[in-house]
Amino acid sequence: MGILPEGMVNFLALLGWALDGKTELFTLAELEQVFALERVNPNPAVFDTQKLEWVNAQHLKMLAEPDRVARVLKFLAAQGHDLSARGDAWCTAFVRALGDRVRTLADAVDVGAFVLQAEPAMTSEAWDELAQKAGAGPRLLALAAKLAAVPDWTLEAVEAATRGLATELGVKAGEVIAPARVALTGRKAAPGIFEVIWLVGRDVAVRRLETVAARWQAESPLAAGA
Repeated sequence: MGILPEGMVNFLALLGWALDGKTELFTLAELEQVFALERVNPNPAVFDTQKLEWVNAQHLKMLAEPDRVARVLKFLAAQGHDLSARGDAWCTAFVRALGDRVRTLADAVDVGAFVLQAEPAMTSEAWDELAQKAGAGPRLLALAAKLAAVPDWTLEAVEAATRGLATELGVKAGEVIAPARVALTGRKAAPGIFEVIWLVGRDVAVRRLETVAARWQAESPLAAGA
């Protein structure tokens, strides 16, 4: 599951032991100081995986960012996803974008699929909703053209181009962002769209947007009137 040693030890201690009935998070050093066998409850404990993941997520949040980035990258490399060639700035931005969606290191494989997979699988739920969005295909094509013309590939430039397109089309930003999220990640929920666009890179972003726009044109019942 990609559980940190700190998270596992903390959780195992809480299975049958409590300090004061309200404190749930400890560093290993703190736990060594306060743990006592006489406070262990003799009744059978319940192994709650959701609680374990919550405890682990809290420990991940408490890590200094360089340590968190290093742990995520090391885990991904062991799974066959070596991102070291991307550079330190990109790797830091990637792990930062995953955010609270990563409760265990293993979650990084799923949440980061938009980068780790050449073509992330699109969920049927995401596609069905996109197919029913009027004008989604043309907006994806327009965004692809906008991004292809961005002179400097920065997060700020990506956001400006995306929001600028919405203004030009006279629609809310979400009417451009929601279809783009599905096209780029295959899902309705994902890390921030501007981070996603910047992380996958110009060429990949443009290709995915154009590919899904073509699918929308071919399969959406609304395409005839677009």
